[in-house]
Amino acid sequence: MPLDLSNFEREGKIRSSRVRDIFTPNKPISDAEFFAGRTNELVRLLSQFDTPGLYSLLYGERGVGKSSLANVFGFMASTLINSKYWKISCDSSTTFEDILKDPLKEIDIDITIQHVNTTDGTEIGVKAKGKLRGLFADVSAEGGVSGKKEVVTVCEGPYKHISPSFVAENLGDHSGLLIIDEADRLVHPIDKQLLAELIKQLSDRDSKFKILIVGVAETGGELIENHESISRCLGEIKLPRMTNEELELIITKGADKLFLSFDNKLITKFSN
Repeated sequence: MPLDLSNFEREGKIRSSRVRDIFTPNKPISDAEFFAGRTNELVRLLSQFDTPGLYSLLYGERGVGKSSLANVFGFMASTLINSKYWKISCDSSTTFEDILKDPLKEIDIDITIQHVNTTDGTEIGVKAKGKLRGLFADVSAEGGVSGKKEVVTVCEGPYKHISPSFVAENLGDHSGLLIIDEADRLVHPIDKQLLAELIKQLSDRDSKFKILIVGVAETGGELIENHESISRCLGEIKLPRMTNEELELIITKGADKLFLSFDNKLITKFSN
C-alpha cells in the first residue's frame, strides 16, 4: 500500500502558516503582542504596582490564564515602567531561598553554598560567594585540594540562613518586581509564612521592590500563610473565566495576524 503523504503535506501547510504560533491554548502566552482581553485585571495590577506598600495576589481556577496575565504584566513592568523583574515557577521542591535567589544575586548577594567533593566522595572544601551581611558575617572564601578532580554538588543553605528581615533590608531600597508563579505548589507552610512576613516588612519599609504571587486557589488565603495579618498590604485579584467577548477578541486578533477572516457565526460558536 503506497504511503499517503496528504497528512504530511497538511502538517507542512499548518507549520508554514504560523497558526500554532498565534493560537497557543496549551501554554501560557509570553508575548504581549498575542495577548487579548483581561484589560481590567492588567490595570489593577499596574495600579497596585504603583501604590506604595501594596503587593499583589493573583489567583483562580486552573487554566484561566493567570500565568499569561503575569507574563504580560512583567513585560509591561519592564518596558512601560522601566522596572527590573524576575519570575520563578514553583514546584514541590521550591523553598523561600530559591524564590529570592535571583533578585539577591542582582545586588551581588549570592546565597548559593557549594560543597566541593573529591571523586572519592571526601569533602575537601567549601565555597561561599558574596558578602552575606547578617548571614555569615561577610563570608567570602574558597578552599580546595589541588591535583584532584572535583565533583561539585550545589546545596542550598537552611532556612535560618536567609530571613525575611535580611531580604527586606537588602532589597528594600531597590526597585523591581518579583513574580512568584504556581505558588500553590509550595509544599512547606514555612515557605508561605516567610513570604507573608517578607511582604509585611517590605510594605512597612515603603519599598519599591514589589511582589506578585500567582497560583491556583479558591481564596487568596490558600496561597499564603498569615494571610489575615497582611491583608492591608495585599491586593487580591481573583481571575474568572474569560467572557465570551474576550474569547471572541482572541479569535479575531489572531485571525488578523494570520490575514484570515472567520464567519461571525463560527466565532460565536467557538467562543461560547
